[in-house]
Amino acid sequence: MKLFKTAVDNAKTHDIIYSLCIAAPAAIAQAKQFNLPEIIGLTGGDLQSDANLAGKWIRNNIKYKVDSFENQNIQLPSALLKSKIGDCKSISLLYLSIMEAAGYNGGFRFAAYRGKNFTHVYNFFCDNNNFF
Repeated sequence: MKLFKTAVDNAKTHDIIYSLCIAAPAAIAQAKQFNLPEIIGLTGGDLQSDANLAGKWIRNNIKYKVDSFENQNIQLPSALLKSKIGDCKSISLLYLSIMEAAGYNGGFRFAAYRGKNFTHVYNFFCDNNNFF
């Protein structure tokens, strides 16, 4: 089980963004190692269908629980699949890793809900024809 800590305690938005980007290659490698696209049934040929299928699988297997503002930990897929509880950072990292392992390109988007601090992260994915 691997837990990826943000660069500093009481992480700020830029620390979280940086940490997610640094953690992404290891997360994608874990998704490939665990054969998550195959387990979920992704085809690698239909972005919208695969994104919906992966999202449903995550919702059925991981409980969403918000981290406190003081405790901003990022779980790699191995840790998240074991704990089965994570916040938007860890869930978005898992979603990205599954879709990238299936052959899609994607990334993170951050949304601000508290002043100038970004407090939520979600994913986007694209292929040659679509953006989802």
